[in-house]
Amino acid sequence: MSNPPEKIGKYEIVQEVGRGSMGTVYSAHDPFSDRLVAFKLPHPHFVDQSEEGLRFRKLFFNEAHAASTLDHPNLVKVLDADVDGELCYLVMEFVDGAQTFDQYVKPDRLLS
Repeated sequence: MSNPPEKIGKYEIVQEVGRGSMGTVYSAHDPFSDRLVAFKLPHPHFVDQSEEGLRFRKLFFNEAHAASTLDHPNLVKVLDADVDGELCYLVMEFVDGAQTFDQYVKPDRLLS
């Protein structure tokens, strides 16, 4: 999705902050808590109405639920997950300047 809607659910999309193989992450404003959050949208072809798309959607929400139960200082907190029309999304705490673990998934650079 190159141009997301200005608002999805109650969240006001601010800007794209990252893109991966499964989806795109945006910063968004949560009007209820008046804070910036990370808002993840799966790529549209993963969540279409095909049998595979419906299975992906179920797995997406199972993973979101499991992740929401985790509490660790090195993991972002999952705050919300929902569907708005055809769009399913995941909302996490926003960490300004956060980076992926890409540099640490090489055999010579693994974290302890």
